[in-house]
Amino acid sequence: NLVAQKKTVPQASYKVKDKKGRIIKDPKILEKALLDGGSFETDPLRLVKVSDFMPIGQVSSRIIYAVNKKKVPGKYEAQGPYQILEVIEPGAVFVGSITLVTDQGSGIKNPISRKALWDCIERFFAGEMKRERLEIINSGVTPQDYGPQNGQRLFRIGRHSGAECVTINGHRDIKIMKKKGEPPEYRDSATTLWLTSEQPKPGPSQKHAPFGWVLISELDQNENKRIMEEENKFREDQTLLEPAIPTALSVTGSTPGPAQKPPPAPLHSLECETLLRELSVARPTDAGVIGSIIQRIGSIEKPGEQAVVAAALKEKLGERFKKHKRREEIEGWIALAQKD
Repeated sequence: NLVAQKKTVPQASYKVKDKKGRIIKDPKILEKALLDGGSFETDPLRLVKVSDFMPIGQVSSRIIYAVNKKKVPGKYEAQGPYQILEVIEPGAVFVGSITLVTDQGSGIKNPISRKALWDCIERFFAGEMKRERLEIINSGVTPQDYGPQNGQRLFRIGRHSGAECVTINGHRDIKIMKKKGEPPEYRDSATTLWLTSEQPKPGPSQKHAPFGWVLISELDQNENKRIMEEENKFREDQTLLEPAIPTALSVTGSTPGPAQKPPPAPLHSLECETLLRELSVARPTDAGVIGSIIQRIGSIEKPGEQAVVAAALKEKLGERFKKHKRREEIEGWIALAQKD
């Protein structure tokens, strides 16, 4: 029943207090308390490297309205104006990598383990999903049914993820704008939700959905290989569907021959392109990221693609390449291009 559904979801509290026992509100002080001083050198998150995630197969998008809804309906609707956004349709799949760098000389006291990372993701976002689902019901909207399966975990990305999903339980201080001329109010939760809509001013029967929820899971070698093969097949099919370039008439007025299609450009595997994309944004001085890329070059099946990534790596390192401890290995991959 709706009365029972309106009960709030208990949220775990991780309140950090100062030496005098007061809850820390200042974000800079909180960062120092949570991240071993808050500097780059001691921040355990600097050893977590997230690549770009590349689309697999056909990815569809559409134009929708983003509408603001009150979590607790009142006499008036929420005042936030609607927005027009292009969104990715549900069901799209993206593949990338999250690398936990093992750096014994980093000086970081409490590095993040693989298990701790997954546990934190699962605990935080599962709780936020339950909270938001109840708030959507309370706002008078029927929520859609979706959730993790087969080892998947909830995760949230992008715009309109909600203030609660990008702040820390027990330390939230969300700014709530009031009527014109009135000072803003600060609360531990937002008062409105951003939801999708087919109309700028939806009626009561309009379907809505929240933004940014995705399911994330690890791929084993067999799953990764299968996805790469499907993506390469999709790209080859797309190349074959490209229209032929018609042959132009010659200046002598002779009849042109049949339309000829240019040969398809060589395709790189998704794994190769992912490494090239990571390398393009990496810094030559970031030994952790560079080391991770070098380790993964060997897993690329085609020697020619190994050479492509190795050559890009050599260029990225510049003068540093001459003294790099794995220079001979990198040069060996580059030499494979002549044998492929």
